[in-house]
Amino acid sequence: MKTCIYPGSFDGLTYGHIDIIDRACNTFDKVIVAIGINPSKKYTFSVEERIKFIKKSAKRPYKVEVISFTGLLADFAYQQNVKTIIKGVRSNQDFDYERLLHEVTVTQQAGIDTHILIADQKLSHVSSSAAKELCKHQGLVHEYVPYCVKAALEHEINNQFILGVTGSIGMGKSYVTQQLIEHFSKQMHVLHVDLDAIAHELYTRTEPVYIDFQNTVKDAFGLTVGDSVEMRKKLGNIVFNDETALAKLNNLARQPLLTLMRQKMYGFQGLILLNGALLVEANFLPLCNNNVVVVNTGITEQIENLKNRGLTIQQIQRRINCQLTNNQKINIINDAILNNRYGTLIPYSNSKVNNPEVFASLTEQVSAAMYLR
Repeated sequence: MKTCIYPGSFDGLTYGHIDIIDRACNTFDKVIVAIGINPSKKYTFSVEERIKFIKKSAKRPYKVEVISFTGLLADFAYQQNVKTIIKGVRSNQDFDYERLLHEVTVTQQAGIDTHILIADQKLSHVSSSAAKELCKHQGLVHEYVPYCVKAALEHEINNQFILGVTGSIGMGKSYVTQQLIEHFSKQMHVLHVDLDAIAHELYTRTEPVYIDFQNTVKDAFGLTVGDSVEMRKKLGNIVFNDETALAKLNNLARQPLLTLMRQKMYGFQGLILLNGALLVEANFLPLCNNNVVVVNTGITEQIENLKNRGLTIQQIQRRINCQLTNNQKINIINDAILNNRYGTLIPYSNSKVNNPEVFASLTEQVSAAMYLR
């Protein structure tokens, strides 16, 4: 059996690490991922957590064994009777450093060779340190690390747990969100990030980038100049009659919306509730690591809720038709959880006749997701 060792601290497993492990599996029958432990170094994650992340994220776990070690890598390789060490390099500096380490290794245990794998160009910027720095500033970390690592970084670095709350229009998302705030605020700080409110704010901000956004939207949809309320009203009449127009608006708003969201979440410690009807449609599931409460209610209550907002039956029908159904949202969330190997879907039936046990079940499921690492 051809076996190799891929060493590292893996203190923040990245997609770069996963790529090297998977490519090593193409050549070797077995890949030993060796977690080096330096007693003088402070790590973000325990050895047990790092082992779990690697096992959970490896594309071919049946070929991968994860072992921690202390001391010289050469001695560890000798004891495992493995002659080949795999190293991934991203730059000339990495190559020179690994060549030096190879020469040192050979002086300690003869016969051990080093195989260099050049990092995938699309991942050459990815590193554990970059992921941690991005996480600290509410950056988009899901392109750097697996979701299980992203959630753990948010917990360790920012002391945050982010939960999405979504559902079709008029299902009572805001009501359920307020209930969750009242319940969990007795135990911790809770921040309500209302995507609709932030989206409205895009049309009132006066910083240059938001002025550009407002002008771009006006040009894209042929709107005449008006105040923010009039502008949003005209936009609503357009996008809620045309799914393509709605998708176009969501695409234009995505970057400025994400920027405002980051500002509101930055520095907060505790539970963050990300409340939005278009959480799935806008592809914001990575922000909450696929941890989502999907609020549902009966059609009669849904229509009643929307009538209370002053909408006509025709307007209600158009808005419902322009959004995904709850079943469609649930299918997409389940697919995301399966593909990313992480997340929790919590369906919740919101009704005026709900008893305390129903809501207690919801909070128990949220608490379980919050402490699931």
